[in-house]
Amino acid sequence: LSHVPFYAVLGKNLFAFKLPGFVAFLVTVFCSYAICRRFADRGAALVGCGAACLLLFRYVPIPFWGRIDSLLLGAVAVAYWCVIRGSIPVSVAAAALAIGIVPNLKFTAVLYLAPLLAWMWLERGKWPAVIAAIGGALLLPLPFLLPVVSLRNYFFILHVVGRHGLDPKILIRNFQYVPIFLAPVLLLYFRPGLHRERRSKTLYLMAIAGCMLLSSIFGAKAGAGSYHLLPYTIPLLHLYFWIRCAGPAKERDAAFSRYAVAWSCAILIFSAGQVHILIGCLRYARQGAEAIGQIDNAEAKYSGENIEVGPGSDFTDPR
Repeated sequence: LSHVPFYAVLGKNLFAFKLPGFVAFLVTVFCSYAICRRFADRGAALVGCGAACLLLFRYVPIPFWGRIDSLLLGAVAVAYWCVIRGSIPVSVAAAALAIGIVPNLKFTAVLYLAPLLAWMWLERGKWPAVIAAIGGALLLPLPFLLPVVSLRNYFFILHVVGRHGLDPKILIRNFQYVPIFLAPVLLLYFRPGLHRERRSKTLYLMAIAGCMLLSSIFGAKAGAGSYHLLPYTIPLLHLYFWIRCAGPAKERDAAFSRYAVAWSCAILIFSAGQVHILIGCLRYARQGAEAIGQIDNAEAKYSGENIEVGPGSDFTDPR
């Protein structure tokens, strides 16, 4: 459904298929900067947003993925931005809309919004969080009222996916990524005397970390991976700057500079393997274009009929 407006305006083509993910990525960058700006000056906000982009670009082609992960990033970023920077009525409405939309993109994605509700409970009060959760639960089933969306098929897909099992190698790799994502926040959190009001920040950190561990498990199915953790970039960025803004200016800026540089260098080193993937993608671009041309020809030849398409033995996936 998210692609329908783009198909209606641009037609059914590869550009219209890729465009929503790219737009969602731009929205993610804007909202990340706006969240940082809520707690810091322009320079620090740009550094924080840049560090987040560095982590996102570790997954080189994510803005152009033809899947819902980029859309999830955008939806989660907008929700956090509206809740953190908006009034209580805006926060409730934004959180309810996010809870109604995000799990329809990916069922387990509701975990990305659990820390948001926790922050609302801690900072805005119990009832705004409760009302947002109830409102989201009421909005969640609305797409199934459309004649083209089948609730029965949806439960069937969930049943099939639930039987896939977990890949231990992917699970271990996902767990390895959790401390990498958390590192900047933990370094700042445990720095003595840098922040006050420890209880709220502690509970918020625990909510984020707990949800990341659960997402690591759900993202350990065959074909999945650590990209299931990417939407947590938004609450972690928020928490980092929330902790930072409470400390003395001289102390927080010194820590911020060192941690930002160290973590950014670590991510660059850790991402070195992605260069090989990018080179492979460029190397096989011509072969991929030929495959797309064959698919287009088959689609034109058998227009209106049901066809099945799969890669042949002579096509190499660079990943």
